[in-house]
Amino acid sequence: MPYCKLPLNVIRNYNLRIVDTGRYRMLKEMRNNRMLKYKSEVVACNDFASRLIKLQKDNFTDKKIVLVFFEPRNSKILQLFQTRF
Repeated sequence: MPYCKLPLNVIRNYNLRIVDTGRYRMLKEMRNNRMLKYKSEVVACNDFASRLIKLQKDNFTDKKIVLVFFEPRNSKILQLFQTRF
């Protein structure tokens, strides 16, 4: 999801607009008035994290939740794990 205005050629060629509702930025197709993308990545990650915290408090009070991130091109995370353990 772009965080700035779309270029004018994209607006003209693809009939796309960005609609900002305060919390969400939505990508809207103007031909059929349909929303293409609803949430930004930041809002989606925040919603997911709050859902995990709520799930842990309600169901798994004695257990911990571990999130694992894997990116094959980036070896810095692997180096971080090796230095921590």
